[in-house]
Amino acid sequence: MIQRIQSVYLLIALVLDVLCLYYMGTSLQLPFITLSVSALCALIAIFLFKKRKLQMKVIMLAAIMIVVFYGCSLLISTHLPVLNIIVPFMVLITLLLAYKGVKKDEKLIRSLDRLR
Repeated sequence: MIQRIQSVYLLIALVLDVLCLYYMGTSLQLPFITLSVSALCALIAIFLFKKRKLQMKVIMLAAIMIVVFYGCSLLISTHLPVLNIIVPFMVLITLLLAYKGVKKDEKLIRSLDRLR
């Protein structure tokens, strides 16, 4: 599970999401909810290592939640702390790297299935 690089990327994304959530506070605003869903998706995706197609969908959902976070943050407030701008962007990058790793594994498995 943690041996794969995409699992490490997902763990980093989870830690950064939790850091941003801790810094933001526990208000029930839409940006807080989107970051919470993104963190939950990253946690779930770590344990879906045997179901790669589902793992890719969950990772994409987490990435979409980060994009929604940016949209909500821009609509709700014009003044955002620097941490709430940079950290979710780093989460988005790590999620996309994890997606790329899972896709690479899926491609490798498919090529091995063709040889059988």
